[in-house]
Amino acid sequence: MENLSQTQQQLLYLLSCALHETAPEDAALEDVQWNELFSAAKAHSVSAMACMALERTRTFAQADPAVRKQWLDAKNKAVRRTMLMDADRRILMDEMENAGIWHMPLKGSILKDWYPQFGMREMGDTDILFDQARREQVRDIFLRMGYSAERYYVDNHDVYRKPPIFNFEMHVALFNESVYENLSEKYANVKDKLLPAPQKPYRVHFTQEDFYVFILAHAQKHYSHRGTGIRTLTDLYVMNQKIG
Repeated sequence: MENLSQTQQQLLYLLSCALHETAPEDAALEDVQWNELFSAAKAHSVSAMACMALERTRTFAQADPAVRKQWLDAKNKAVRRTMLMDADRRILMDEMENAGIWHMPLKGSILKDWYPQFGMREMGDTDILFDQARREQVRDIFLRMGYSAERYYVDNHDVYRKPPIFNFEMHVALFNESVYENLSEKYANVKDKLLPAPQKPYRVHFTQEDFYVFILAHAQKHYSHRGTGIRTLTDLYVMNQKIG
């Protein structure tokens, strides 16, 4: 911790308090630099999580109204975004289920529900793995739902967007073969290891062990390619608390 700035230490402390649902000590927020703290939280997509901890402090209650508004707006937008994306994801997966297209929600769609509070884990997009033989049908479903195909049949995932906030990445493979050859080979026949969800024969999921390994592999992919951030570490911590 001695190599971290005061702002970085305060952010990590707030995230720890949020994850443990404890009220932060006001003494730890002495001389807080609000702009620096908010910028750091936004850069790592953890502003909602940090805000949920800040709201339990006297320091935040006594902060400038503009400061409080900035944090609360970020938190409320994250909560709203999660609610809206959850709704569209349910519609999409029901459409795929009815069409007999096997599919599996990935990463954040699962992890977000393991955090202590709804909306604590911010969502940028929604990732779903599905049957590559049904790619055209999935595109048609998205078009009917008002999405545009921003990327289609280019590599291992298609991208669909709808204003103002909806963004889906639909994967036909878990890793790009041209970039992550070893991981791509390891997960080439992943469908054979997936389990059906109760009452949803076309909705599949990892075993807990395979989910754990995939999240670690995905984190390593990001770290080796472009680096990673604090939210990856909170994801791993939450996963450890949930799975063991």
